[in-house]
Amino acid sequence: MRRSVLAAVVVSLAVAAGCGEARKTEESGVKSEEAAAPAFGRQQSLCIFRETCGDLPALEHNGDLYACDHFVDPAHHLGNIQKTPLVELLESPAQRAFGQAKADTLPGYCLDCEVRFMCNGGCPKDRILRAPDGEAGLNYLCAGYKRFFTYCRPFFEDLAALCRMRDEITAKTNNRGVIQNTGG
Repeated sequence: MRRSVLAAVVVSLAVAAGCGEARKTEESGVKSEEAAAPAFGRQQSLCIFRETCGDLPALEHNGDLYACDHFVDPAHHLGNIQKTPLVELLESPAQRAFGQAKADTLPGYCLDCEVRFMCNGGCPKDRILRAPDGEAGLNYLCAGYKRFFTYCRPFFEDLAALCRMRDEITAKTNNRGVIQNTGG
């Protein structure tokens, strides 16, 4: 029964969102489609779930630019926009290395996870635990992410399949519900 209720909620959200277009839900203020993005072949918009990060730096009032708003410290200081053009700082080797480190430092436990493509280890600032094998770098939210994404994954995949079918039918019609003669 619970699965059918969740399925109905997911379908309702998808219909309201046009099968995956980003919209906020009234109750939570959270993009419900964010978790479903991989099922639609899209990258998540939230940096915590992206494979790499580094697209959302932090700019201080004095012009200092940092790799991320969670890493405003001397080790992640990229420079100052009053001295160096912003584009140079954003495309700097240090910023690229910061972003790539998210993927490169995942513990083996994450690399072998069946829902890694949905969470990508979460935010590096939260990787403070050890994996079951003792390797450092496990996100302290891992158990919750894994449970949520494992539970929702089949619904998101079904929803994506329904949207693809809808798109195929739409492509074969003339937008009035009449199937076009495609030959033969």
